[in-house]
Amino acid sequence: MKKQAAYLLAACLLLVFLTACFSESRVQNGQALQLEQSVPAPAQTDFLPETAPEPDKEAFEAEVQAPAFEDAPPLATDAPAVTVNQTELDVFQGDSGYCLRLDLYAGAVNATLHQNHEADGQYSCRLQAPMFRAYFHAGSDDVFFDGTHWYGPMDLLVERQGFRRFTDEENNHVYYTTDLPGAKTPDGCRVPVLMYHAVSDDCWGFSSLFVSPDDMEQQLKLLVDEGFSPIWFEDLPHADEYEKPVILTFDDGYDDNYTELYPLLQKYNVKATIFVIAGQLGTPHKMTAEQVKALSDSGLVSIQSHTMTHDLLDEMNEEELIYQLKESQLTIARLTGKVPYTICYPVGHNNVLTREVAARYYDFGVLMNGGGYTTGTDPLLVPRYYVDRQTDLWTFRSMASGQ
Repeated sequence: MKKQAAYLLAACLLLVFLTACFSESRVQNGQALQLEQSVPAPAQTDFLPETAPEPDKEAFEAEVQAPAFEDAPPLATDAPAVTVNQTELDVFQGDSGYCLRLDLYAGAVNATLHQNHEADGQYSCRLQAPMFRAYFHAGSDDVFFDGTHWYGPMDLLVERQGFRRFTDEENNHVYYTTDLPGAKTPDGCRVPVLMYHAVSDDCWGFSSLFVSPDDMEQQLKLLVDEGFSPIWFEDLPHADEYEKPVILTFDDGYDDNYTELYPLLQKYNVKATIFVIAGQLGTPHKMTAEQVKALSDSGLVSIQSHTMTHDLLDEMNEEELIYQLKESQLTIARLTGKVPYTICYPVGHNNVLTREVAARYYDFGVLMNGGGYTTGTDPLLVPRYYVDRQTDLWTFRSMASGQ
């Protein structure tokens, strides 16, 4: 009897085991899918992220490209004319002051304008110039952006950036010229300054003043072939960066400086400085105003002052000196758009009063002769070597080398 009961219990256990196996097989064959779908999904909770909608690309681009201001600031009707480094710039009226268009200003001061249009609708630009950097944000500090051009405050751009300021009160015109950082000019650099006058074989005056065009070409070729760097006075703050700097100067502004010298400067890509007698432009044997302007615009010639009348400065009183020095500076600035910063004393004559008045208007004063110039010495007493018609190539090389 006990034995039959044991068999019956074992049979029941076997039946339970087989039933379980059969149910597992049905789940593996996909029968459990319906069961899972019948279970309700969990409720949405605050910490679960919602799916972001697909961005509207066209709307996004339109927002970024939309101008921060619909209109540029208006032209200022009461502002003086403004010229920055030979470039006359329009003056606009901002909310609290005058503005200049930044791309044109950047071209005048050899700067780079970087524009940034941010995805959040913010607009900014960065102006990087040799002498400073400025960062502007649209809508602040009288900065405007009309969707194409940027406009920045004139006060920041010219009044605070170390420009030389020269006012032509009669014509209501203000000239700004990149100032010469004279205090930063390195001391002890030997920079020979060579003095010429006319370049012609038509010796209508003192023949020694006339260098033959053929000789002039040989001299320029020597400078180029032997690694000299012809520079201007405004390059002197970087004098230590040149291995063999030299300054070529031509006195009086003779017309052959345009007809004979200028083509040679172009041929050899050489810089030169011409001291013009501002009150004698267009007179016999002198360059016209148009020729002087063309030379100044060429990028090869720096036009500087040789006074108004070429009379001896050491014989003048203060009032006469002011006329000769200031009026010639004004005449040249009006003509070229650049304010002269070097005065060449006629025949080299000067005295203490001459230099005191000259220092009000100029950075450098140039003598007639005296030998080689070394930076760090008195900038109002710059000596020169005299190159005349009899100067041979060997002597010229020695002068250019400062020997």
